[in-house]
Amino acid sequence: MKRLIPMAAALSAVACQSSPSQAPKTPARVETLTLSEQTEWTQSHRFLGRVKNGQLSTLGFEVGGQVETVLVEAGQVVAKGEALAYLDRRKTRAGIRRVKASLGRARAQYQLNLRTDRRVRSLAKERFASAQRADEARFGAEVAGQSVEELEASLQSLQIDLEKAVLRAPYRGRIARRLLDEGTVVGVGTPVFELMSREGKEVSVGVTLEAFRTLEIGEELEVRIDGVRGAGRVTQLIHQIDPRSRTARVILALPAQADATEGQVADVVLPVRHTDPGFWVPISALRPGPEGLWTLLLVEGASAPNRAWLTPQPISILHFDGERAYAAGPLEDGQSVVKSGHHRLVPGQLVEPIAALEVTP
Repeated sequence: MKRLIPMAAALSAVACQSSPSQAPKTPARVETLTLSEQTEWTQSHRFLGRVKNGQLSTLGFEVGGQVETVLVEAGQVVAKGEALAYLDRRKTRAGIRRVKASLGRARAQYQLNLRTDRRVRSLAKERFASAQRADEARFGAEVAGQSVEELEASLQSLQIDLEKAVLRAPYRGRIARRLLDEGTVVGVGTPVFELMSREGKEVSVGVTLEAFRTLEIGEELEVRIDGVRGAGRVTQLIHQIDPRSRTARVILALPAQADATEGQVADVVLPVRHTDPGFWVPISALRPGPEGLWTLLLVEGASAPNRAWLTPQPISILHFDGERAYAAGPLEDGQSVVKSGHHRLVPGQLVEPIAALEVTP
């Protein structure tokens, strides 16, 4: 029993010397930063939405006939006014030639009747022609003139039909679907293509009610599509809660140059402000504390050269943002804390600060 006592005393002495609470006497050089108090912080929330085309049209001919030629395929980009398909126009062209011939005869007859009318009126003034003959000449010229107008209208109608036998894109867009093949007989309005506008694309996204209340018409939000970052402008705020998702719908307009397709998933980033006072600190400044808490090592007494020491301060982390965290706790604006390397430091240790940096949002 007497031999065990000296051994126990020796072990106790060694334990005291190696205890982490026993701080080295030589000041350790540490990099510090100066805290800057903030009154609020912003958290980025991400919501998934889908790209929608601002305009989707089903195109068909305004006249009936047999499809002669289809010029475009699904997925092809077309310009406004570009020809997409033709009907068989042989019958319409033959009708135009026939009406033009009739119109030529009618115009000649009209000119003859006009001259006859002028001669008869001249003779009637000198009483060499009866009033009956003068009326016949005058009304004959009027009938011939009306025949010319009728044939001109028929010619114009056939020319319109000839133009309508060509299906053209009403706006710049992409062919979504081709619905018919060449040789198909179609009626008026039979769907031939589906055309999606390349301009006016939108993103429809559901957001939480908290986030919805912060939005305003015209506000720009970050939108990511297939990893490509862009911007969307809020154009509609639909004040109706989806009973299943408990979200409100927001519509954002995409820029004209946005490369997006109907149905693509869009990641909308919405910043939400929180009015909680606190401090931004780098992740490297955080030190694990008891019971799952985090601590910072405060640098006390830094005004005296080589006489500063470390004091642990428990804090609450309100938000992690990449390489930094927003911390709240009994901290003061302008306090110095250890920026990194806390794994080689212990509370109460004398330190020599070598830098004083300020962390700002």
